[in-house]
Amino acid sequence: MLLLASVSGCGGDSGSSQADPKAPFPRYTANTRSTWTRSLPDGTKKSYESRLIGQVTVNGETFEKFQAGDPPSTPGGSGGELVGHIVDADTVVVVSVAFRTTSASILGVPEYVSATADAPVKLEIEPPLGVAQPFSVSGKTVLGSPSAAPLQGTLTGSYTLAEKGVAIASPLGMVTGCNHYTVAASVPFLFGSTMAVSGEAWYSPQLGVVKASLSSPLSGLSVGMAATGDGFDLGDGWASVTAAGTRGAGATTGAFQLSSRDFAGEFDADKNTHAKMYLEVRWADESKALTDTKPFVQPVFGTVFGQFPSTLVLSPVSLLFPEDNGKGYKHWVGFVDQAAKNESQNGIAYTITANYDPSFSPIRLAGRIVYKRIAQP
Repeated sequence: MLLLASVSGCGGDSGSSQADPKAPFPRYTANTRSTWTRSLPDGTKKSYESRLIGQVTVNGETFEKFQAGDPPSTPGGSGGELVGHIVDADTVVVVSVAFRTTSASILGVPEYVSATADAPVKLEIEPPLGVAQPFSVSGKTVLGSPSAAPLQGTLTGSYTLAEKGVAIASPLGMVTGCNHYTVAASVPFLFGSTMAVSGEAWYSPQLGVVKASLSSPLSGLSVGMAATGDGFDLGDGWASVTAAGTRGAGATTGAFQLSSRDFAGEFDADKNTHAKMYLEVRWADESKALTDTKPFVQPVFGTVFGQFPSTLVLSPVSLLFPEDNGKGYKHWVGFVDQAAKNESQNGIAYTITANYDPSFSPIRLAGRIVYKRIAQP
């Protein structure tokens, strides 16, 4: 369940709405890259990133392959892979999962585990509310190392959509509008014998799974989304990039940075055409988010060599996360619509940067840059 959570930031927005810098944050796509915070039962935390790494053909059908952290084949590494379809708004399809962990002794599991279903497993995202959805999945499990002999077994259990439209505290702050699921299963082999395992997960239709945790047997083992971002080709030479993340106490990285280079890794922005840059800032803590207290942060909208004048202003609504609205949260927003015609060469980068003291109460920052690319060779 934890690996599925960490790659479920991969689904299906075409990006057609992303030409508007103030449009809602895009639904996750197969190209979404997310940063996660994993917490062990002893409180130890680790940060890792999930990404699409390729495709796999199984019995004539092509599936996506997602990776979180280090590849499972990496000696001394910690991470996992999932093969399946996580691109539809209604279903998730899983073919196989694999992981290697450096915390095997703490968790009481083998260092390496892989499981491949005999047939693809289909999970409904919107089953009837409160109605348990049973499953029985037969397949092969490999324990200890990739070269170990596979064991044939069956995973049984059920998952239930327990609540809709709920808020959950995550490393990304308070995320609203989520589905809350509970899971109970009888898991063979993983703990040395068949064992009852239970947990829960919270899914945002916009962001994907934002948090998942085990209740038994490893209470305190969890993973939560800490940051996410994506880029879109808008056509006619235009592109957009979006990102959201937290900064402050508990954050996994330093300054918040969003750049047009996040789209293709190039200085490809046209200095002569206005770029539209939008940013929203909100306290991550729900009680603070209800106040008019402004976070001590002053973002910089600009380029590598200069900046544009800007001011954050108080807003009672969020444009990027409209599901936040109506809950009393206050947001601080900034917008710039500028070009950098005076720069000496064309092919530049438009950027949004925000430094924030890592000891301060955490804040959530989310932004978008819409820009025109220079003619590509």
